[in-house]
Amino acid sequence: MKHFLFVICCKFFILIVLSLFSLVSYAQQCSSGINVSNGQYYFDGDNVPGTTGWGARNLTVNPTGLSGGTGSGGRIIVDSTWGWNNGNQWTNRNDATEAINITLTINGVTYARLTTPSNSQNTAILSALNGASFISGGGNVNVNPFGQYTHNAQLLLPNSVTTISNVQISGTETPFQGSGGFFGIGAQASAGDDGGIRVNSILQCGFEATDAPSSYGIARHNRDLVATNLRLGANVSYESTNLNSTLADRDSFDDGISSFPQNIIDPVTGAISLTATVTNGSGSNTNLVGWVDWDQDNIFQADEGVAITVPAAGSSNSACTNTSGNDFSCNLDFVVPTADRSNSGYFFSRFRLSTDALTTSTISTSVTGGEVEDYRFCIGCFDISGAIFIDENGDSNITGDGVTTNQPWVHLYRDDDNDGVPSAGDTLVKQQVANNGTYLFSMLPIDTYFVAVAPPKLSGALAEQTYAASNTYSNAFCDANGDGAVGDIPRTTSGACYSGIDGDRADSTSNSTTREHITKVDLSFSSGNQTNVDFGFSYNVVTNTDNSGQGSLEQFIRNANALTGANEMRFVPTVPANDSDGGADWWVVTPTSNLTTITGTNGANTTIDGTAYSNADGTTIIDPNPGNFSASQTIGSSDGCSVATLPALAKPELQIDRPTNSSAYNSELLIVNADNTTVRNVSLTGGSLGINVYSGGISGSLFEQNLIGIDPAGNDRVIGQDTCGTSTGCAGIAIANPSNASLISSTGIIQNNAIKTAHNNISFGNLNGQTATDHWLVKHNQLLGTTSTSGSYVYHNIYIRYGIPAYLDVLGNLMRDATGDGIYQLGTSNVALNQTFTSNDIQNSGAAGIHVTSGHTDIITCNVIHNNGGAG
Repeated sequence: MKHFLFVICCKFFILIVLSLFSLVSYAQQCSSGINVSNGQYYFDGDNVPGTTGWGARNLTVNPTGLSGGTGSGGRIIVDSTWGWNNGNQWTNRNDATEAINITLTINGVTYARLTTPSNSQNTAILSALNGASFISGGGNVNVNPFGQYTHNAQLLLPNSVTTISNVQISGTETPFQGSGGFFGIGAQASAGDDGGIRVNSILQCGFEATDAPSSYGIARHNRDLVATNLRLGANVSYESTNLNSTLADRDSFDDGISSFPQNIIDPVTGAISLTATVTNGSGSNTNLVGWVDWDQDNIFQADEGVAITVPAAGSSNSACTNTSGNDFSCNLDFVVPTADRSNSGYFFSRFRLSTDALTTSTISTSVTGGEVEDYRFCIGCFDISGAIFIDENGDSNITGDGVTTNQPWVHLYRDDDNDGVPSAGDTLVKQQVANNGTYLFSMLPIDTYFVAVAPPKLSGALAEQTYAASNTYSNAFCDANGDGAVGDIPRTTSGACYSGIDGDRADSTSNSTTREHITKVDLSFSSGNQTNVDFGFSYNVVTNTDNSGQGSLEQFIRNANALTGANEMRFVPTVPANDSDGGADWWVVTPTSNLTTITGTNGANTTIDGTAYSNADGTTIIDPNPGNFSASQTIGSSDGCSVATLPALAKPELQIDRPTNSSAYNSELLIVNADNTTVRNVSLTGGSLGINVYSGGISGSLFEQNLIGIDPAGNDRVIGQDTCGTSTGCAGIAIANPSNASLISSTGIIQNNAIKTAHNNISFGNLNGQTATDHWLVKHNQLLGTTSTSGSYVYHNIYIRYGIPAYLDVLGNLMRDATGDGIYQLGTSNVALNQTFTSNDIQNSGAAGIHVTSGHTDIITCNVIHNNGGAG
């Protein structure tokens, strides 16, 4: 009976529950790192009377990385619940003299014991052993009601415990002695004391670690309490490993110290005052010590430290003002040694707060609680920042232009060899991606730096530099004279900076000496922060005569195809002219294969313009190839007609030249497959075809003011070779498809050009879908003849073949020296074409002036046709 009641009322069992969970009260401090399970266990003082104990119970332990102590993981806390009841409490006989000892053993060492009294009193003792200590719950444990063992205790294991491999609980008893039994049952059934322990969790508690470089030593603040309420700033981070770093920036919660100096230290007083924001909820005075490495020797020394006392909540002292509750604002007043007052650059500092003893000598010790914070700050450190603009029209004026949506890399070099120019002795200090088109290098010590920007790239497009900001302290390197050599004289004012430091260089990523877009920045106390160190780039400038790459004509065409919107080429040469004639100079691009076709929706509204602009500003037209190829002249009949006026045709500054080729489509200088494409002010020479439009539906083409088959000096450099066959692709300008496919709704204007070819000057092949408002117009051109002498074929000034080339207007053109006809139309549909051939001057053709063999209802009027080999 008594035993039954004991089971109901008195028996206490130990449920060992060690699982991976985090208690709210241990937030950021402690986490479970071990699993233990072993069912139920209890100690019953009268279960086996007359014996001395029950042995030990080993709990099943599964280590899962729990570590601590003097190792890398902080201290270890055992959270447990203890309890006991006195047998006399329910027998009321006061004759039980038995005592129970319950112990907690970890890794073979007993660290806690509950001892019940042997004198029938109602207080037991919970003791810590072998270097352990109770954070809470040690000492007296009052007697509990039956089965209610709820005395919580938190046992802090000593530093020597670095891992958990074994947990054991055990109990011993003194033999029971009593005068009577329960309800008349004999002495063996008399009441004894009972007790128990439940281990709730074993927790790994992190520590607050330093993050300065390792030369400054390691200071640790072990997290021993559940809630210390003792910290610097608003937060404390708790680590499981040391955080040494070169920048003292691995602890994101170092936020308690402010007012670090930036300007030069006062050379007279050396006074520096730092502000510490402190929370002291410890209930007593606490210690705050700070060190600054004023002599920059990479160690903290005692004479570099300042120690103050932070009072308990509600009071203030000379160093700390109580702002509210547990919160304080404290001053740490340093006097920098005289020898160190001129120092500038980076300084490391450390600040420690703890109730443990701290002095200016305890730089890298381990203490309990509080917080340690390391900082790197800079005296004479300033920022360099800027933006990377897209100069849409390439005129070197970024007003109203936006920043790049691309994210180019920005590199920062330090001028370690002090020569003031990018060189092999420079050191890469930092690099970053220009997010949102801007960059910022912060906290840079006084020195000379070079900011190098990679050119923006977008969808295969590659931009070239047009602009750089400059002032007294920020000086862009620009090849201002366009001599193709490095521009070592930096700018002092903002403005044009075409091609960057060297007009004949493609940007490289190896070191500062091969960077193209680079600005020197001199940081000093006078300069302060250098903001708006800006760069401008354009996808629309051509700056050199390279066959590909940044600033080339080929790259411009690729850019046009890749980017939406209109693309109007601006030719701003930053390399010397590479051809000349009698004092006249110009630039020649010599592709080794066909240039990329201007094509697609993006390629629409592209303009290739050889007009040359000064690289000093990008807006002043230069004319190193002065004069006109031809003067203004009037042509056509004045007999009852209005004569046509051909405007003067200037000599261009840009030539595209390839070796001549006899195959019609094998060597094309410019290929157009996009609407509203313009080609002007260019000399096109060699190859087999000057300009080709080969697809139907391509409208709005404009080809004007070009020399085709004539070099910029006015010398013949004809398109094509003698033998080309009958293809309509044998031409200076061909509106024709290689397979003679129909070109429906192809429209455009060819005007004010001079053309000299081996074969046809202009050809139209299989035009269809022309209307009275949308058709081709050939106007005011000088079609200067064909040179083929092969005898197999003759060629024409204008060759029209196949299709229904309706409404074709040929107005006011000068036509000379064709080996065939001036105008020859063959094989078109025999329908009304409504073409107009008016006010043309056709001379010296080998055959007829105008030869129309197909179609009808054309207007042929006011032409001057004479000295031809055949009919007029």
